[in-house]
Amino acid sequence: MLSVEDAVALLASRLGVVEGSESIRLVQADGRVLAQDVTAPLPLPPFTNSAVDGYALRGEDLPIGAEKTFPVVDWVQAGAAADHAAAPGRAIRIFTGAPMPAGADTVFMQEDVRIEETGTVILPPGLKRGANVRPTGEDIAQGQVVLKEGHRLRPQDIALAAALARTESTRSCWPRSSSRPVDVRSSNAVWFMIPPNCCWPAARSGAAAQTLWLPPLARFTPP
Repeated sequence: MLSVEDAVALLASRLGVVEGSESIRLVQADGRVLAQDVTAPLPLPPFTNSAVDGYALRGEDLPIGAEKTFPVVDWVQAGAAADHAAAPGRAIRIFTGAPMPAGADTVFMQEDVRIEETGTVILPPGLKRGANVRPTGEDIAQGQVVLKEGHRLRPQDIALAAALARTESTRSCWPRSSSRPVDVRSSNAVWFMIPPNCCWPAARSGAAAQTLWLPPLARFTPP
């Protein structure tokens, strides 16, 4: 019986690089290897938005030393835009992910404020200008390389590509087996069969445990 080291050496001696590439949909990309860099076609986040539910206002109006009362003049939620720009001495109700109103640069968390019966909001002192705001491109800048050539894609990588509005990418082709089946025996005497001309994306996506999967960029040549 071959030792583990000898078996690995034998397999490695019969591996060849797969040079072809193809463009596939993201839903098919798990476990595939990138044939080229993926760059961000847009910044992430794509626009300046609120990081919390709360109240947006201009930095010039921040309370200093004592709390301050503001009338609430607008309401903006995720997926919408404010009808008005931030005005002096005015607050705008805003929700997580909503675009920041023009002129506003700071958001008070709703948990830190008090609402009066008249509908005005009382904001406490001490918050720094720019707090609770996610600027455009804070996570990823437009044009930045986010996934490099040769990287094997994981579910989180696919999610990243989807967040950047990428629906497909160029990947290296899957390896295929030789023209005849190859038996591979494990150390516990369980036999596995590799059928001819078979691809192996299934093993990464929950196929039966006895399916043998060879990684991308490799091809097995039998003796």
